[in-house]
Amino acid sequence: MVAACLGFASTSLTGATWNMWGEADEMGRGTTQFASTVSSNTLDFTFPYTGTQHARLTLRKHPRMGLDVIVQIERGQFVCRIDGCALMVRFDEGQAERFYGAGAADGTSTILFIRPSDRFMARVRKAKRVRIEAQFYQQGIRVLDFPADDLGPWPPSR
Repeated sequence: MVAACLGFASTSLTGATWNMWGEADEMGRGTTQFASTVSSNTLDFTFPYTGTQHARLTLRKHPRMGLDVIVQIERGQFVCRIDGCALMVRFDEGQAERFYGAGAADGTSTILFIRPSDRFMARVRKAKRVRIEAQFYQQGIRVLDFPADDLGPWPPSR
């Protein structure tokens, strides 16, 4: 479900840094708001994940589940145990800060939820650049570099 909502197919690497949209809940509980940006750098993994790819950082505000910060790759696997993993995040030129990753409930290895989401949101709203250091299965530690300079007042009040 998460992967379908955050699919790469509609991604454009030109124009605004953040792509924003909303999806109405079919049960009438409100609208889920999304803001998503694509990494400015690329990842080049070895077999079987061969090929250049971008990562995606998505902010999601769900009427029932609250706020989530999601980082996603197209191919490969984040290394994150069932009880979570440590991530280092750097906003602009500040000191790297420790955050925690949690895997998707469905076991998808290309998605991590960043916790605590409220602390991440407070920092990303003021940032122009966000770098996330994560470990990948058989690919080592890599840094994902995201532009973040035009988020504005997100999520919109609706």
